[in-house]
Amino acid sequence: MNMICNKAGDLVPGLATAATRWQSDQVATSYDDQRFTSLLGRLFNHLSCRAIRRAFRAISDERLARVLDIPCGTGRATVVAQEFGSTVLGVDISPAMMGRARHRPGLESDVPFICANISHQPFATSSIDCVMAIRLMMHLDAASRQAALREMARVSREHIIVEYGYISSWLRIRRSLKAVYYRLRWKRHTFVQAVPWPQIQADLKETGVQLVAAYHTARGLSESVVLLLRK
Repeated sequence: MNMICNKAGDLVPGLATAATRWQSDQVATSYDDQRFTSLLGRLFNHLSCRAIRRAFRAISDERLARVLDIPCGTGRATVVAQEFGSTVLGVDISPAMMGRARHRPGLESDVPFICANISHQPFATSSIDCVMAIRLMMHLDAASRQAALREMARVSREHIIVEYGYISSWLRIRRSLKAVYYRLRWKRHTFVQAVPWPQIQADLKETGVQLVAAYHTARGLSESVVLLLRK
C-alpha cells in the first residue's frame, strides 16, 4: 500500500481543530480498541457498515470505477468501499491513522493512501464516482461541515455518501440520561456533534447537493445516519 503526503492548503478553523487530535500516534493506536471491540462496539460497527452498504447498493448494481474514502482513518469503512469500487482511494490528514489502515484485515494490498486535508483534496473536479465520508461531520461545526461538503461535491461525478450525527427529541433525552449515568459512575464522556434534521437540510441546501436517501444505523438508539447525496 502506497502512502503519499500532500497536505497543501489551509484547513478552515473547525477542520483544523478536529484534525489536530487525530494526528496523534496514541489516538490512532487506541482508536478501534476504544470504539469497536466491546459487544456494543461490534454491534454498532456491524449496523454502521450495513447502512453504508445500503447506500452503495442504491447507487448501482455494478462496481464503481473510483471510490474515495475521506477521511479513511484506520480503514474501517474503506474495507466496505472496496466491495463496491474497482479502485478505492484512502485519504486522511493523519499518517498515523493511515498507518493503522495499512494493516487492516481484509483490505487489499494495492489500496493507495494519500495524506491530504478534506478542504483541499488533490483530485480533479468530477473525477471520482463516489466520495464517502464516515465519522467526520459529527466533529465539525456548521461552517466546517459545509466547506467539507462543497469540496466533496467538487471532486465527485455525482454521488456522495456521508455520515451525520442526528439528534431528535428522543435522542436528546437519551443523551441526557447517558450523561447522568456517566456522572454517577465518575466517568468522563464526550458527546460528538449531533444536529437536528433542519440543520442537516440547511447544510445540503447551502452546498447545493440533494438528498437521495437516509439510512439510520439504529433508529431511535443511535445518532448515526448515513446519507446518500447527489450533486
